[in-house]
Amino acid sequence: MSDVIRMDPIESEAREIYFQNYLHICGITFLFWDHILTLGTEIRFLWNRRKFVSAYSFFIIRYFAVASNIPGVIFLVVSIPPKSFVVVNHSCLLWTFLYAVVILMVQWLVCVIMILRMYALYGRSKRVLGVLVVLGAICTGVAVWNAQGQHGTTITILPGCHPHFSTATSYHLAAAWATLFVFDTVIFGMTIYNGWCARRCLGPRSTVSFQTIIVRDGALYFGVMVLANLANILTFIARTNTSVLPGSLATFASCISITMMMRLMLNLHEHAERGVLDMHPENLEMRSEPIFHVNIHRTSYVEY
Repeated sequence: MSDVIRMDPIESEAREIYFQNYLHICGITFLFWDHILTLGTEIRFLWNRRKFVSAYSFFIIRYFAVASNIPGVIFLVVSIPPKSFVVVNHSCLLWTFLYAVVILMVQWLVCVIMILRMYALYGRSKRVLGVLVVLGAICTGVAVWNAQGQHGTTITILPGCHPHFSTATSYHLAAAWATLFVFDTVIFGMTIYNGWCARRCLGPRSTVSFQTIIVRDGALYFGVMVLANLANILTFIARTNTSVLPGSLATFASCISITMMMRLMLNLHEHAERGVLDMHPENLEMRSEPIFHVNIHRTSYVEY
């Protein structure tokens, strides 16, 4: 006779909430820690230089992301003093909605930067710009349509705001995040394709590898962003009985996307004054410390 250990539903739910909190804190810690690590580079290559559109975009995304995630930590562990269940339920759901809007705004800004990067990489092609703007608008519309009108309740067994989503709501929110995944995948594919074309143009005698080119152009960063978004989507689909875990990687995926974009922009600003709006000039050395250190010769340069 085998012994079956059955966990109390409340205990199981509490474990999932703790796990969800750890995931949120890991994402926010990663964002803040990388900010500390790269602050010196930021001051040197952005604050102490002439400012362009790319630099101002960097400041907006980075500091808006940092400021908006501070309340996120507080609401994970501190309950709003309620006079009734209705009050705390309403307050937590309102905060969850506002935090989702903030994440959406940050991701939208990141997408704008990615569009500008592809615009520069493809030689200021108006066609590329137009296609990406239309794709971004469609993805935004689909995401907003899927996210609106969704409802949830609040789990109150532990301090903090922990929303509970129904199956239908989880699938709608997964579809909203899937639009961002599609957009990121397109950007990643365009970066790979541009690197392949650039390698062909260099000819068979060139010592510059395809891997070197796609690393320089940011494919590594875009690839990490795609994987982070995919992992978050899976949390909505792979539901548990308590339904706490759906969306538990939203903060982590958002922080990863922001960090990757900030790293890419810092790399570009270190070697090109106009950042994401620059093509790489000749003999440009790009590096992503501490992993990559590459040299690439480029014959084209876009002036902004």
